This record gives sequence, structure tokens and C-alpha cells, in this order.
Amino acid sequence: MDLIEVRINGRGGLGSKTAGQLIAESALIEKRWVQAFSEYGPEREGAPIQTYVKISDKPILSYSPIKHAEIVMVIDDSLIDEKMLENISSTCIFVINTDKNIRPLLEKYGFNGHIYCVDATKIALEILGKNLPNVALIGALIKATNEKIIKLESLKKRVHYILEEKGEKIIKQNIEAINRCYNEVKRC
Repeated sequence: MDLIEVRINGRGGLGSKTAGQLIAESALIEKRWVQAFSEYGPEREGAPIQTYVKISDKPILSYSPIKHAEIVMVIDDSLIDEKMLENISSTCIFVINTDKNIRPLLEKYGFNGHIYCVDATKIALEILGKNLPNVALIGALIKATNEKIIKLESLKKRVHYILEEKGEKIIKQNIEAINRCYNEVKRC
């Protein structure tokens, strides 16, 4: 596998950094080389944040932020603007947490490529009782990329390991949210 670059756009407090870390750690289970790091403005809840994840079967020698992401995961659709779409090719895959018809907005900014949508916020609120759509949305990302980045089972293993001390109920809820996003994501 060549280098795959994923950018996650979200807001502080919605788990962008955690999502990037989970994707990278799940890829490690599959014996891949990874990098994951975030870029913040002022560190406060609600501030825009970008997290970068690089995955490859070979050592990754570049430590710079991602300029031309192949895959963009958007945790908060209110962040979609012209700047987010700079340097994005028409082959890019967008996975967006939204309950809206988002295609017209992306087309307004010149993007007419692959767009996948799921209401991960609704799913997280229903299952977890909290507005934490980040982990669930990774399920949609996996489905939208046909498990190209990581396998669904690798993510579930990592979630189980990370949440083990929080108890079986929390693990089951997160796995259920992941499965729902995986099954409910649609091409927009």
C-alpha cells in the first residue's frame, strides 16, 4: 500500500484528536506504519482543529501536515468552507457527520467528488447519551473506503482495549455506534 493521508476536521471537545489516534492505533494492529498528530488554534472547546493521519506499509519519512488529503473526515459540518476544500482533488473521499443534504454546499466550493454522509451525532446521542460522534464516525469512514485504511475488526479490537477499564457497557455502546455508522452511511 502506498501512503494514505487522512485529514480530520472537527472542533475541540468533539474528539478529532482521539479519532486520529484510534485510526492510527488500529492500523498498527494491522502491522502498518503510522503517524497521527493534530494542529490547533487556541486550545479551547469548540475551536476548529485538524488532525492528520498517515498510514503506509513502508516507513513514513515526511513529518509535515497533510496538504493534499485523499480522505477527509468532517466531524462538524459547520466547518465546511472554501478553505477546507483548498488542494482537494476530485478523487478525494469526504465522510461527513451531517443530517443535511451537504452536496450543494461542497459543489458551491467546487468539489464534485465522493461524498458520504451519516448523522453520527444522532447515533452517538441515542446510544451513548453524549454528543461524541468521533468514534462512531470512524465506522462510516471504514465503510466509505471499503476498509482500505483499516479493517472494522481492527477498530473494534482497539476500542475494546482502550475502553476496557470503563466497563463492558461502554465498550458495547461504542461498538454499537460504530456498527450503526458503518451500516447507515450513504453516498450523498
